Amino acid sequence: MFCHLLPASARRLFLRLPIAAPLLALTLALTPAGAQTPAATPRLRSGEPIPQSVLDKVAEVTGKSAAVDPQASAAMEQALRWKFNADSRTRRVVYRQTLSLEGSLANGKQVREERERGFTQREKVQRLPQGWSIAATVLHNEAFRNGVAADDPLATALNGKTMTLHLNAAGEVTGVEGAEQAIAAIRRELDPGTFARLESQLTPEVLLERAKSQFNARYEDLRGRPLLEDAWVVRGWGYRSPVGQEIRGVAAVTLEGYEELHGVRCARVRSAVGATPADLSDPNARAAAERFYRAAGHGPSLPTGTISGSTLYWFEVETGLLQRVRRDFEGVSRRHRAGGSESIRYRIHEETDFQ
Repeated sequence: MFCHLLPASARRLFLRLPIAAPLLALTLALTPAGAQTPAATPRLRSGEPIPQSVLDKVAEVTGKSAAVDPQASAAMEQALRWKFNADSRTRRVVYRQTLSLEGSLANGKQVREERERGFTQREKVQRLPQGWSIAATVLHNEAFRNGVAADDPLATALNGKTMTLHLNAAGEVTGVEGAEQAIAAIRRELDPGTFARLESQLTPEVLLERAKSQFNARYEDLRGRPLLEDAWVVRGWGYRSPVGQEIRGVAAVTLEGYEELHGVRCARVRSAVGATPADLSDPNARAAAERFYRAAGHGPSLPTGTISGSTLYWFEVETGLLQRVRRDFEGVSRRHRAGGSESIRYRIHEETDFQ
């Protein structure tokens, strides 16, 4: 989107840095035809020079220098940018995860488990003058371990409860309504002993943070990133493994194309992840990740485990609402503990459908 308030010799291009950073407006100074003086150094609105990693990205996508060539700027203006612009509607969200664990604990005990869990919830999206509300009601959830139903008192307690998320005009969660009522209903339904065990997880603050993190996680790979076909946008990335280990790594995101789902035009976006660039199977994603670390001036953190895989998102181009998500991760979690070392291999498959 060009900013028409600027003179013809300068335009503003909005990009997301390939790291966890705020959305920045980039002022690209363009050299007039026939000018004898060099173009001014492209700068941020703060006056600081635009990071070289951003200039490199524009050059990578367009084959031109964004600092001196208006065609390069125009090409980036065609990038797809996810934006939450939902209309009012009611949808069902169906989620299913399967998890395989195999390895050895610090005490030498062998572990081999197959876990499965899922939930269904109804989400009523309401467009408001200054944002949105999303009333989410848990309809059903279940969990299994090695084919046997697993007891999950918290998940069971949340069945039938409704909480409403409030979003601002940028699609960011600003509050949750109904947490106190849900907690009061759960207190009435559970015996005192069970409620006491869950009480630390049943506070308005915890439920707000849980709702915010779950909603934000849906769009983490999409929010604020310019997406072009055959180009990868890279950022630092963190993941908590199924056994609780924090793994730092890298994510590379690209627009794979467009397709129609349920009669709606959707963008298909892939996010490939790894603990190091070498974990990325796509050679172009791997090369982009290597450039990311070179621009940062350091290599990836020494990995404490491995992870590789990708997530596919299909979202409605006009509204930003997700239609489908598919995720496949695998890796090894390694930790040193008292008495020995732990090594657990895991494999995760997740499916989310919005109906």
